Amino acid sequence: MKQNNKKILQKLIINYTITLIIVFSPILIIGGEIVEEFVYKYIFLILLCVLVSFLINYLILRKTDKKIDVDDITNIIISEVFNEDNLNIEYDTRIKNMLKKLKEEKELSIYSMEKYKESEKIRTEFTANVTHELKTPLTSIIGYAELLEMGVGDEDDVKKFAKTIGEDSRKLLLIIDDIITLSRYDDPTLVKVEFEYFNIGEFVRDLVNNIENVASTKNIRIYKDIEDVYVYADKSKIRDLVNNLISNSIKYNKENGIVGIKLYSKNRNCIIEIEDTGIGISESDKNRIFERFFVVDKARGKKSGTGLGLAIVKHVALIHNGKIELESKMGIGSKFTFEFPIENFK
Repeated sequence: MKQNNKKILQKLIINYTITLIIVFSPILIIGGEIVEEFVYKYIFLILLCVLVSFLINYLILRKTDKKIDVDDITNIIISEVFNEDNLNIEYDTRIKNMLKKLKEEKELSIYSMEKYKESEKIRTEFTANVTHELKTPLTSIIGYAELLEMGVGDEDDVKKFAKTIGEDSRKLLLIIDDIITLSRYDDPTLVKVEFEYFNIGEFVRDLVNNIENVASTKNIRIYKDIEDVYVYADKSKIRDLVNNLISNSIKYNKENGIVGIKLYSKNRNCIIEIEDTGIGISESDKNRIFERFFVVDKARGKKSGTGLGLAIVKHVALIHNGKIELESKMGIGSKFTFEFPIENFK
């Protein structure tokens, strides 16, 4: 308030000083004796009128420029920002700027809260799903171990129990490895990236050859159309991406289904397409398929783990400055396309 009154006072003093100089200078310079005598005689009256006029103008301007008190500001904030009601008050520039900033902060707070709620929801879903995924094989391992300890079953049963224990143990290790991998992606300083030039076509062909035995157990045929393309990329992370996508295309395919793997270059980009004739993914789940810990129960028709595999795929794509896209129709199949620059990291 004091600063505001000071500005008004300074403005009036300057204006009145200029006015007095303009009015009295010509009179004193060219005026005759009568004019000068009139001025000297009534100088105090003139100055008094000027002073009164000055005070009146000051009070008017002060009232016009008066700041809104605390209660008014509180009502404005509550009405305009929080309740979205319009008080139909003509605000000055300062109040408008204040309201604008408050609304921006409000929108930012709402966005942050929504992201927090979304993060909590994902965290809750992950806790529930990862607990299930860890508990199921652990229960199996403990159960069969107890049977072995009690000496239940013949030699064939013992082998069967041991095999199940081994399989469930490996499953636990895979889940734990995926969790550790994703936790590292949260901190870029923990992600070890080793880019090198190599023939990704030859590399992917070897990966497919290694996984064909798994596909044959489900009578799934794999068709390859893989070109020789040299890229600058991280081999281990490309292996994670390709293995995850091919494994899913086999795991969620139909009996006697087909998996098509295509690799080629276009516009200085390397493109890998993995297509299957599986059960497909629903429209509602397409937008969330790459979310960390998202479990696509409806999309896959059964429990599909913690959803860590495709989350890793997404991060691998981002590390290579690439993108991963999905095309899918329920009952027909899915197609994942990974595209990234061939020499982006040279």
